[in-house]
Amino acid sequence: ITALWCVVRRRRSSSAPPFRPYGRRPVPSRPCGRLAATQRTGLPAPLLSCSLPKRPDSRANRTPTGAKVSVQVKLNGTLSNARHLTVAPAEPSIFLINAAVGLGAVIHGKTGAPVTASDPAIPGEALSAYGTGFGAVSGELADGQPAPTRQLYRCNAPVTATVHGNAASVSFCGLAPGFAGLYQINFRVPSSGVVSPTSGLTFTIGGKSTNLVELPIRMN
Repeated sequence: ITALWCVVRRRRSSSAPPFRPYGRRPVPSRPCGRLAATQRTGLPAPLLSCSLPKRPDSRANRTPTGAKVSVQVKLNGTLSNARHLTVAPAEPSIFLINAAVGLGAVIHGKTGAPVTASDPAIPGEALSAYGTGFGAVSGELADGQPAPTRQLYRCNAPVTATVHGNAASVSFCGLAPGFAGLYQINFRVPSSGVVSPTSGLTFTIGGKSTNLVELPIRMN
């Protein structure tokens, strides 16, 4: 195991455009196992993704920001070596649907289809991106519990978006309804200023920026 993504807790809120999953879900809606967390809490944490050699996603158990924790994975009764982590307020990252080209997990707001080179976004279009590590939200959920579909859990800290160096408006950032540990960010492509068909997309929350992902845009 080369890395662990720890999704810091959440909290509660009101309304935003509906979540439209596409194809295979980016992460499972329910935990597929438990992590053995040593030191600090000594509590098991839900393991949301178990496929290898990809890195698994895990979730912190209400561990306070700044806490030092040691995490181990147990498989068939055998513990892995410990990874030592510091719990941060946010450590945001956008998922990829094509790692080879850095294509971000972004969908069209109207159709729910993934934004790709063959089906690019257009200036002014509303889109949704998916990632992890955007920090605390506006309500409390049990560890590993999917976010409800009738109540939105919004990120506590403000989120900004940038497309090809241009500010993009963000209408929602929070937990994706029906999923555990998956964040959804609804934003709109700038109507002007985008001059490349392969624009870079980043989000920033709490002073931390996500990875730069590719966002194909149709140029007129």
